[in-house]
Order: sequence, then structure tokens, then C-alpha cells
Amino acid sequence: GVDGAKCLSESIKNLNCLTSLNISSNDIGADGAKHLSESIRSLNCLTLLDIGDNKLGDDGASHLSESIKILNSLRSLDISWNNLTEEAKEQLKVLAKEMKFDIECP
Repeated sequence: GVDGAKCLSESIKNLNCLTSLNISSNDIGADGAKHLSESIRSLNCLTLLDIGDNKLGDDGASHLSESIKILNSLRSLDISWNNLTEEAKEQLKVLAKEMKFDIECP
């Protein structure tokens, strides 16, 4: 949940060599995504982020998008099953195309 995302955010912010982060199916919601987005900005080597099935909604996806924009190493993002509107999905797909990473966002 949100508390777990907050703890995880504190734990990972100095792991700048982390390449893969899978936190799927943890129900972090939009608030958890906000905490996480603050920390992933420092993960310069992150190539894979799986945050699927976390009830992010459009607000959570928006928080993450801002951080993802500076993750030049990202190659794969799974943000599926997060109750996103078609508009939010399309914005993420455009971002993925611009930054040249694969996205799972059905």
C-alpha cells in the first residue's frame, strides 16, 4: 500500500545503479506513486520499471510521467492494469515513443 511505497521510496533513492524495479500488484495508488516518483528520479541506471496492477489512476500515472521523463536509461515500462483513462494511456504511449522505451499499457 501507500505506507510500503513510502518506505520503499526512502530505501531506493540512493541506489543509483539499480537497473530493474518490479513493484507490481502492491496497491500503492496515486499517493504511493507520488512518493515513488520522487525517488526514481535518482535511479540513473533503471532500465525496467514494472508498476502494473497498483490502482494508480490518472493522477498516479501523471506523477510517474514527470519522473520518467528524466530516466534516459529506461527501456521497458509496465503500467498495465492501473485504471487509466484512454487519454492517460495515450500520453504514456507518446512519452514511450519519444524516449524510445517499450510500454505495456493495454
